[in-house]
Amino acid sequence: MLSVVRNNRRAAIAVIVAAVMLALSWWRSPVSHRPSTAFTVSAVAIPVPEAASPVTVTDIWDIDGSGAGFGGFSALIAMPGGQLRSFSDRGWRFTFVLSEQGPQDFATAQVIPADGYSSRLFDIESATPSPDGEAYWLSYEATHAVHRFGADDVPQEVRDLSDDMDWPDNSGIEAMVRFADGRFLVFPEVGPLGHVFASDPTEGSAIRPFRVDWPEEGYSPTDAAQLPDGRVLVLLRRFSMTPLPTFESLIVIGEVPQPGQVWEPEVFAQLDELLPPENYEGLAVRPLADGSSELWLISDDNFSAFQRTLLARLIYAPEG
Repeated sequence: MLSVVRNNRRAAIAVIVAAVMLALSWWRSPVSHRPSTAFTVSAVAIPVPEAASPVTVTDIWDIDGSGAGFGGFSALIAMPGGQLRSFSDRGWRFTFVLSEQGPQDFATAQVIPADGYSSRLFDIESATPSPDGEAYWLSYEATHAVHRFGADDVPQEVRDLSDDMDWPDNSGIEAMVRFADGRFLVFPEVGPLGHVFASDPTEGSAIRPFRVDWPEEGYSPTDAAQLPDGRVLVLLRRFSMTPLPTFESLIVIGEVPQPGQVWEPEVFAQLDELLPPENYEGLAVRPLADGSSELWLISDDNFSAFQRTLLARLIYAPEG
């Protein structure tokens, strides 16, 4: 009898979690099909951390917009000329620059125009640029594809990895980073494996796996970036029901993973102590002249009335 009660309790909890996730995902604000043209930016109070952290939060902004092209941001990259660019679940890119007053000069555009060659390439989950800014790569969730674009935003090569990887339809590449030496690292949304490409995945580079031992349970990757010193940062997220339904986020750090080995990154920053809780899915790194680095984070609002698009600027200054 006791086992039946326990099983019923677990089933009830699972139903509650599913219901909350559905509410967050499907109770959405109306979205216009007209391109976004008007945006508002509001400064957000920076939480006071209870413990020391290797990063310092300098700014948090709440960006609000309406219409197609805004919201659902799942990837973030730093572009030449001081630009930042985010990509969305609906196949749009969102470009802006930073000033002392915050983000401005917003521009939205469809990554692949409506008359493009594949309507299947739209649910963008990760992005990574080349160091010279001459190209960037995107990954799409359901199609498990990696797609290269030129600096002019014209689509170039694309490779569908569906035949190479046994990933669920809705759990493909969630994080991707191009290393300074030309290798690529990707993490799927679920599973204990990461994968390394010796060169550009769109040009047929072989996939070599490695096993991952995340430092905390229940988290999954949402984005990744490389620090100037070569180490890798991975943004992780999990959904928690205690004390209230919310997202929890942290960043882990480690040396470049090696194929065939076990990668054991360490916790770098507990974001729950530094930022308001949101669904952070985009991470970008930009080196500064003094040897420190900017870490940029953007949240995915899931087009939900309960969530926000937050942009946060953090500074990492290595000791010595």
